[in-house]
Amino acid sequence: MKFLRLFICIALLGFSLMLCKGNCNLIQHNAIEKFELAGTQQILEIEDDNIIIYVPYETDLTNIQTAIVVSDMASVTPSSGTYVNFTNPQQYTVTSNDGTRRDYQVTVKKSPWRKVGNGPFSVRDDITLIELNDRLYMLRGWLDSNPFPAYSREIWSTEDGTTWIKALAEVPWDESVEFKNYLSFVKFHNQIWVFGAGKDGNETWNTIDGVNWTFVNNTSITSTWGRRYWPCIGAFMGKIYVVGGLNWWDVTGAYIRNLVGAGVYNDVWSSDDGIHWIQEKPFSQLPPRGMTNSFAVLDDMLFIVGGGVSNGAVTLEYSDVWASSNGKDWVCYNANTPWGKTAYNSVTVHENKIFLATGTLNGANTSNQVWCSSDGKTWNQVKHCFFPKRHASGLASFKGKLWLVAGGPSGLNDIWCYSSE
Repeated sequence: MKFLRLFICIALLGFSLMLCKGNCNLIQHNAIEKFELAGTQQILEIEDDNIIIYVPYETDLTNIQTAIVVSDMASVTPSSGTYVNFTNPQQYTVTSNDGTRRDYQVTVKKSPWRKVGNGPFSVRDDITLIELNDRLYMLRGWLDSNPFPAYSREIWSTEDGTTWIKALAEVPWDESVEFKNYLSFVKFHNQIWVFGAGKDGNETWNTIDGVNWTFVNNTSITSTWGRRYWPCIGAFMGKIYVVGGLNWWDVTGAYIRNLVGAGVYNDVWSSDDGIHWIQEKPFSQLPPRGMTNSFAVLDDMLFIVGGGVSNGAVTLEYSDVWASSNGKDWVCYNANTPWGKTAYNSVTVHENKIFLATGTLNGANTSNQVWCSSDGKTWNQVKHCFFPKRHASGLASFKGKLWLVAGGPSGLNDIWCYSSE
């Protein structure tokens, strides 16, 4: 028995030495464990011996102080605390106490998101941005006003994305009854159309210049697809399509968001003139939803990205992407996107890619995430974003840049632009 115990001890000792011999080279004595830049926000990415640090667009790269932590009993050159010009990539060498060296390349990149400033308009979310005749228009907006929240009746516009003017102080339709309706805007036949206007939510108006609005009729909505909160709406293949949306009204028009009877749609409606509507499908393949900012059209395909449902007490968000080649038949392109469940997200197409920005996460937290895809299936994160978290912001491609404007829920009126150049 003593011999057996001795044999086992020797065997275990040998096995331990083998493990140590096989793994000692994994213990790095010349590694950078922490690398920070003083005085600026930053996002760090490390891959092998390459360190990439993203900083806000406004950061001066010519003279930044570093704060570096390396392995025990090792030194780094240039040393921690040194002021460095990071206009070009810099090499850092970590030397261990036994003299072995390891070289790192540190690259500092400015974020392509640049804050233009704050707009002359008040803080708001739930806005729509539409380009028309070489101008970008901002329509409506939820105002966090006292004593009761209200929607803005203003229309703002810009010709460069930076300087905004009040194009119209007050829209011509009556919205005197709060929560009576929610408007849906879309660009169609080189006009901006609004559906669900008026205090009864049954009016349709359009404009060729964003200022002078024409009353179209007051029957097409309530007699067809009815009042809806945040449906998916957009122009595609010569028609306006409406998919889904939340039903927060009864047959009399009474607001019942928090009562039994409130629901959600997944039907499909279309119109080739903005007046006469056809129900393409009473129930489409995609789960019922609203709360996602319009459609995205890419490569002759129509996309719906994310969204959710809410009855005031329960909120359900989606992490999927659906696509259609004809507006009425839908196929799931990605059932579990990497960004997770999100609603009140903003979606647009820029540089032949679908962009998703901001939104709520899991029914509560807002985000500053940005993702893009060239096919609706594979998505890549744009990691270097430094704008505050938000939802229900305006997102639009305009004059070669991607614009992000305002958002909530606390209320913002800032303006950001993205350029891949």
